[in-house]
Amino acid sequence: MRALVLIDSQAGQEDPASAPAYEQLHQAWLDNGPGPVQEVVASIILGPGQWDGWYAKWNERYGQWAPDDLGQLTWPFRCLMDRDDLTGRLAEITCPTLIVHGTADASIPLARAEAVRDGLGGPVTFVVEGAAHASNVTHPDEVNRAILGFLNGLDDG
Repeated sequence: MRALVLIDSQAGQEDPASAPAYEQLHQAWLDNGPGPVQEVVASIILGPGQWDGWYAKWNERYGQWAPDDLGQLTWPFRCLMDRDDLTGRLAEITCPTLIVHGTADASIPLARAEAVRDGLGGPVTFVVEGAAHASNVTHPDEVNRAILGFLNGLDDG
C-alpha cells in the first residue's frame, strides 16, 4: 500500500454504550423511513445546522422501502456495527497516512483518532478539522486541501 487517508474513522469497535441507540435508529429508519430520525442522524453525521437539502435527498432515496432495498442501508450499517477491532494490528500499517478528524465528531471521539495515530507503524500527518463526523461533507475545501497537500507530498518512489 502506497499511502492511506482516513477520514473521521477509528480502528476499534463501536462503543458498547452507544450501540443500542444506533440499533434503535437503524430499526426506526427501516420501519418508518428517514423522516422520524433524520434530525438525529444529521446531528450525528453532519453536526448542528440546517440540513433540509440532505433530508430531501434521504427521503428521495430511502423514503419508500421495498423488501429488496433494505440491504442498501442494513449492509453498511452491519459492517460498521459488527466490525473487528484492528487496534492491535495498527503497527502493521507502515505507509504514510493522513488522518482527518473533526473535533465536533459526535460519532467517533477525537481520542479514538488519536489512538489510531499513535498505533500506526509509519509516518502520520494528523489534521483536526472543527467539523462533525462527515468532515469531507461539511468542510470539503479544508479536507480536500489536506488530502491534496498530503498526496502531493508523497515521494514518487
